[in-house]
Amino acid sequence: MPLYGRLFSHAVEGHKSENEEIRGGIREVAEVVRRCGIWVMDRGGDRGYLYKYLSSSKLRFLIRVRGDRGLQTPQGIASAVDLARSCPILFHETLVKEDAVQERLVHLACGLRKVRLPNRREELTLGSWSRGSAKSR
Repeated sequence: MPLYGRLFSHAVEGHKSENEEIRGGIREVAEVVRRCGIWVMDRGGDRGYLYKYLSSSKLRFLIRVRGDRGLQTPQGIASAVDLARSCPILFHETLVKEDAVQERLVHLACGLRKVRLPNRREELTLGSWSRGSAKSR
């Protein structure tokens, strides 16, 4: 069941911006759900405007960042993809994946790193994961 739906067009008089439309939707849903939950967005949500709004509204969020997103660490600014590749691995596991024909071993690894958006004070967490090649058993 959808929580929110609204059609908009850039061509309609009075339309401000896509960012304003998204913010309005977040604001309306957040009021109804009493600010509970986690906002999850794909790369389209990787916008400074939304980071600022979500942080200042004290809403929890998870956004899949673009690879070229610059992020600040104590060592300086680097791209999200470079930081993810060098992220300290905190967890790894090997699982057995079963299908109708055979079993395969799948290696999973994930890590976390504290980052900031350039020129912002809020600390964010960059998560990185990888899935190794599966081997038949």
